[in-house]
Amino acid sequence: MSDTGGAPQLGNNDLGQDGIHLMMTHDRPLPDPEATLSQTAEQFRVWLAEHAAELEPFRHEVAEELDLSYARFRPLQALLWDHGWHRLGWPIAAGGLGGTALHRYVVAEQLATAGYVNPAIHGSIEIIAPMLIRFAPERAAEHVPAGVRGDEVWCQLFSEPGAGSDFAGLG
Repeated sequence: MSDTGGAPQLGNNDLGQDGIHLMMTHDRPLPDPEATLSQTAEQFRVWLAEHAAELEPFRHEVAEELDLSYARFRPLQALLWDHGWHRLGWPIAAGGLGGTALHRYVVAEQLATAGYVNPAIHGSIEIIAPMLIRFAPERAAEHVPAGVRGDEVWCQLFSEPGAGSDFAGLG
């Protein structure tokens, strides 16, 4: 296994159980971005079962202010990032493990199927992070990990000239 820019890379001898690739960092296996979607789903279900007690507080959504919800689910985002599940599907250059957006979808789907809440911030992350990666890769390397992990909260602002929200015209 080699280390390129701080992101773990898959080596030829890093095969996990049932031939599913695993990467190791800090003595923890990370999900394999080259795994099939069904392998990813199975690996994540196993991980969810192994961490059920730790994840229990995230089973129920409570009607609350958005900032309270972000604060309450930030530990879930951090846990999923730190164990690699929320790094799947993001480019290595942006702090991810590689893989496709479908890997992210599988993780979100399995999280919901298991009865856990997908943090509300995911909607804005799925809009803003791909734009950062495509149009500002140097900023993506800093902000995508922080946003997906929950260390930053993002929003998207729209400016509509002539409709009362012309932010570009303020000045």
